[in-house]
Amino acid sequence: MSSAPRSTWLLAPLLCACAARPPGSDGDETGDGPRECVEIEEDPEPVEFVEDCWMDPGPRPDCLIRSHAIIECLQTSWTELGIRVAIEDDRAALLAGNGESTWLFHAGAEDFEVERLPSEFNGSLFLLSQDAEGRLGFALSEGEHQGLGSRIRFSTRSAGGWSHEQVAEGMVRLRDFELDGVGDPTIWYRDQQTDRMRRLTREAGSWTDEEVDADDYLRRDNLDAQDRPWRYDYASSDDGWQLIAEHGDQQAKLGAPAPSQLHYLALAPARPAAAEPGPHAMVVTLRSDGLHLLGSDDYDLTIPGSAPYDENDCPDPVDDCSTACQQLGSGLQPLQYAAARAEDGSVWVGWVTTQRDRWFEWYRDCDGPGTRDCVCVRAGIRDDQTTYTLHLARAFDDEVEERVTLDVRQLEPDYVANNMVRRSVDLRAYGERLAVGLMYESQPAKLALLEIDIGAK
Repeated sequence: MSSAPRSTWLLAPLLCACAARPPGSDGDETGDGPRECVEIEEDPEPVEFVEDCWMDPGPRPDCLIRSHAIIECLQTSWTELGIRVAIEDDRAALLAGNGESTWLFHAGAEDFEVERLPSEFNGSLFLLSQDAEGRLGFALSEGEHQGLGSRIRFSTRSAGGWSHEQVAEGMVRLRDFELDGVGDPTIWYRDQQTDRMRRLTREAGSWTDEEVDADDYLRRDNLDAQDRPWRYDYASSDDGWQLIAEHGDQQAKLGAPAPSQLHYLALAPARPAAAEPGPHAMVVTLRSDGLHLLGSDDYDLTIPGSAPYDENDCPDPVDDCSTACQQLGSGLQPLQYAAARAEDGSVWVGWVTTQRDRWFEWYRDCDGPGTRDCVCVRAGIRDDQTTYTLHLARAFDDEVEERVTLDVRQLEPDYVANNMVRRSVDLRAYGERLAVGLMYESQPAKLALLEIDIGAK
């Protein structure tokens, strides 16, 4: 084990908005509202593991945060396509890997644990899901190299180990994956030779592989609360381009796209299933006025405090190079958000805002004698007071209540690779727990994993 010193980048103190939810909104028949959360007084012990990595407790001054782990690795370049989270055994779990090693981090109220997964998990892409009993399932794509082919594998825990099934191979690309309530998987993948989308399903131990329709750059697929497959994509209509959701002959128009904000996340069903799940199809997407939850049945709910990022410009001066410019900005950067349905019928939305405050300075640089060829060159940034804030809000029907705000680090910029949005923010709920994952850096890896008590006020 390396004894290299740990860096001191732990998060700043937490500010938590702890107002109660609307009475009875979690399905409490008494109408008394949610229970009081339980204060956890001691943090788990830090955990060190191989590859110069460790998990340390992060700040957790409010009882809604059951656990908070800071994960850092000195030498490892991880998570090319981001992170995935879930709740397993009443602890938050975060899946991350670097193609050669794959790890499952657990952060609970009493302990941290790191699990190095078998070599069958090493690959170019991994997706994570959860059934109604809390069991995890993994879809992995491995062997892909410059379009020469790949294999798709489905994996679950089995008695004393793991079970792996290879379900597709050849010119294939994994796209989406979800478990139904009883743990049977649905895997969507692209056939690179035909440019068609195919769907793999398993029932009673038997797999079915069928072509569904054409693939598209912005297409996503998921299950609804009744475990029916829904397709999400943009399509032309009488009202212009619309984001649509389709299941069989059912179609829901979810609204026109915002300029330069075409990407969205299709929400997985709640686990266990909600008694009143709300719209069958639902996405979260960023528009010109902020995040929107969009669903079938004309559902459209704006999330306050999530406006897109905007800042003033600091152009290079022409004559006076001694000037300085203060750059101020605020808002949500593209793709740095996620959402998760919960068992009580609510939706939890998480996003990270940037509060920019920094100064630019310039110096005069002359190429040759005289001043004719002089230009102002940016000297760099001074007095950078920029901050970043994680927001967690609960949406129920037409109401939104921000429950948690947390000062965090700058996130790794998200981008789209191979039609997939790399996640630097991920959320998934199970029962009364919400797992939150953040990726600050990928080279080397710096991550955060939180478990939130969403059944309390």
